[in-house]
Amino acid sequence: MNNKSWLVTVIMLCLTVSFSHAQRLVVFSVAGGPKLVTPEGNTPIKAYDNLTMSSVVSIPYDASLELIDEANRKQYIIKTPGRDKISAFVSNRKNSAVQLTQRFMEYIQKQVTSGTKISARRFSDAATVTRETQTYQKEEEEELDEFAKEFADFDKQAKEEYETFRNQCNQEYADFMEEAWSQFRSEKPIPAPKEEEVKPLTLPEKERGQQFKGKPVVIQEFVAPLIPTPQPLPINYTIQTIPDEVVVVDPQLPTVPILINNSNISVAPIELLRIDSVVRPKPVGQELAYYGTKVFVRYTPNPNFKLPDLSERSISEAWTALSSESMENTLIDCLNIRKQLRLSDWGYLLLLEQVGQACLGKGSNEATLLSAYLFCQSGYKMRLGKSKTQMILLFGSRHLIYDKSYFTLSGENFYPLHTDEEELSICNLPYPEEQGLSLLLVNEPILKEVRSDKRTLSSTNQPQLKVSVDVNKNLLDFYSDYPASQIGGDMLSRWAMYANTPLDVKVKEQLYPALKEKLKGKSEKEAVSILLDFVQWSLTYKYDEDIWGYDRAFFAEETLFYPYADCEDRSILFSRLVRDLVGLKVVLVYYPGHLASAVHFNENVEGDYLEHEGKRFVICDATYFGAPIGKTMSGMDNKTAKAVLLD
Repeated sequence: MNNKSWLVTVIMLCLTVSFSHAQRLVVFSVAGGPKLVTPEGNTPIKAYDNLTMSSVVSIPYDASLELIDEANRKQYIIKTPGRDKISAFVSNRKNSAVQLTQRFMEYIQKQVTSGTKISARRFSDAATVTRETQTYQKEEEEELDEFAKEFADFDKQAKEEYETFRNQCNQEYADFMEEAWSQFRSEKPIPAPKEEEVKPLTLPEKERGQQFKGKPVVIQEFVAPLIPTPQPLPINYTIQTIPDEVVVVDPQLPTVPILINNSNISVAPIELLRIDSVVRPKPVGQELAYYGTKVFVRYTPNPNFKLPDLSERSISEAWTALSSESMENTLIDCLNIRKQLRLSDWGYLLLLEQVGQACLGKGSNEATLLSAYLFCQSGYKMRLGKSKTQMILLFGSRHLIYDKSYFTLSGENFYPLHTDEEELSICNLPYPEEQGLSLLLVNEPILKEVRSDKRTLSSTNQPQLKVSVDVNKNLLDFYSDYPASQIGGDMLSRWAMYANTPLDVKVKEQLYPALKEKLKGKSEKEAVSILLDFVQWSLTYKYDEDIWGYDRAFFAEETLFYPYADCEDRSILFSRLVRDLVGLKVVLVYYPGHLASAVHFNENVEGDYLEHEGKRFVICDATYFGAPIGKTMSGMDNKTAKAVLLD
């Protein structure tokens, strides 16, 4: 029996075991590291494992899981990333469900039976083993050929159904677009919370180094950790590989590993094409600069796509024209750029805005409609709005965005992109399986390097510890345009979004070696003390109101670049350093007007502390100058304190 035959036999044997249990699912194939989620932890899923519809699984980006359900004679192929019960995945039309024939199931049973008999006969006598094996192999290959043809028919049918379904969705959307418009007035912007900032304090020198007895910080409210959700994709859509001749990114971009949920995964570095290596003719399309980074998207003008006016019929006809196959390459390239540049949903929306402008002219209604179409087809919640002369893209958001007017449509907030119009005619028409935009940053985006001037940071208490660091100005521009927001109805979540965003790789390469050298051989308490002292004394404090005129939280790179930082900026940077360099869990501790941190040590550390799920977190305040680990800043009322859980 050859390897192929042996593998089929093993699979069929495993299927037979699973078939004895109703609704049992057997793993037929697995790729990309899906995991089974249990109360005891996450375990990798392997081929031949038995699962059920109620099993909770985690499907990473670009992973897949193929299951066989004998009870219902179905094959499920799960490719949509996320974490949920298998029953939820198989009910999602983005995944494949193929009805298997009785003949196919009989074929499986026959293979199992034949495999068992062959295994028994192989030990009869040496003269007949080869002959029997060859005979069985020939019969098996003939049946495998039949099965391959049958499976190909299933696959073709599934693809045709997908194309029909998506085309039908777009056609129905265009048809309803002629009727589904109504007038809406915008809601006033919700201002970012303003508080009276607590003045930073310095621990008197005579008290430094003194022993003090810690006390518990009684905290009743913990803000749950922010859990990123997988980015949406078009219905039943698999991202395609970019053709070799298409230049999609700047040739000077670095190649770095892809990060998923802040964890390294086993993939090759991103391979970026060099412009000077392209020998084939450049395809038709547009090149644009996205935060200084050159990208290219294929775009073939469609003569049927035109918007002579903003009547409902004209918009409907224009949408139908955009739904043609000529837009598939544009959509594919945009999704691939999102992946290669590691763009957040917000970053992707800004990319699509620029794509529309590059293809059809800045400020044109056709450009807005193209951007809206690409955003919708990418799986995001989008609504079309119009004033008397202007087409408006409105995006659905999972976050409450501060200082930006919005429209409430069917109980959900939709934010207009770049307009102050108070009244719009809006087509409140949902698209199948649409998903709200998320403002969480799982990874920092990869943008062309334009380095700032070097800045030297050193603690006045540790003058021998000096670090010089520069940052990517394109990344600073991207962060500067990022909207302030909250999620889950809690304003404290805004700080978690900043604190959970990883530091840029280039910044780590400059900052971390010097800090690691200083921490080498130190205990957890000693290492955290060094980092706390570094953040306390190497940054200059000033209120946001004095510098910016409003409250503005910083991403960690911004704190390293700008000359001044307040309590929230210091706490965000400190929490990032402790998690990256010492590997300890950190929470942010909020007092009205002030933000500090607390660290969970694996060793006994004295000081003021809070407890969460049996873990003790010891207070560390990066704005209480000279204060050691465990010292709460004077005047803080622990009865009003809240804790923000971080990744």
